[in-house]
Amino acid sequence: MSFIKGFLFEPKDSLLYRLDPRTKTIILICYWFLTFIFMGFILQFLVFTSLLILALIGGITEKMKETVRGSTFFILLIVGVNFVFYRKIDFSLGMGFRFLVLMCSATIFFVTTAPEELGEVLTYLRFPYSISFALVTATRFIPTLALEAQDIIDAQRSRGLELERGNFVQRVKNYIPILIPLIFNAVKRSLELAEALESRCFGVEKKRTSLTKLKFSAEDYIVSFLLVSATISVFSLQFYLNIENCFLLGF
Repeated sequence: MSFIKGFLFEPKDSLLYRLDPRTKTIILICYWFLTFIFMGFILQFLVFTSLLILALIGGITEKMKETVRGSTFFILLIVGVNFVFYRKIDFSLGMGFRFLVLMCSATIFFVTTAPEELGEVLTYLRFPYSISFALVTATRFIPTLALEAQDIIDAQRSRGLELERGNFVQRVKNYIPILIPLIFNAVKRSLELAEALESRCFGVEKKRTSLTKLKFSAEDYIVSFLLVSATISVFSLQFYLNIENCFLLGF
């Protein structure tokens, strides 16, 4: 479950945690934009390196390691498939690191942003409250379900279940004793949540208020300005000068 652990929120006191959630949304969008305008390995690696520096500043290097460790299989799969079809190492490695940048930037966002702050951002963006609540609830329960699945796997293995035994079809069947209790618990939890919301008259008031209000600090303005300016500058260099040609491996 290391892949899921890399996205769990843990409160800390660092620059990234103090930033407004809208600033962290800007960081996420900028990194996703940057990784999609490049194809080659070297520039993708530079983008990933800047993410590692950001994680070091935010004190979440351990979470980043969990994400990288959990993404290894998918990265190798992406690199292998692209090399089979395109026969270009530079392009294949670039696609692998693109996936890694997407995952690591998402890790920085979710690890440093509390679910309540995510809800505040969605409300600020004029999302209907019911949709915002559903998304925030999902971000809370997906890690819970993942950890619960690990507990069920450990319990079934202690009873002699061998998940890696047999061919592909047999391995899929081996997961049935895990999926049934997991689905049952998920349905049970959703019904309990629905009853709790109904008892509190969820959705009766159309105009909602909030205990907290989003406010940009000086740090938010500086970080947002620097990152947006850097993103626009890099995009302009790529669009007008095609700087990626200077960084291709050539094979």
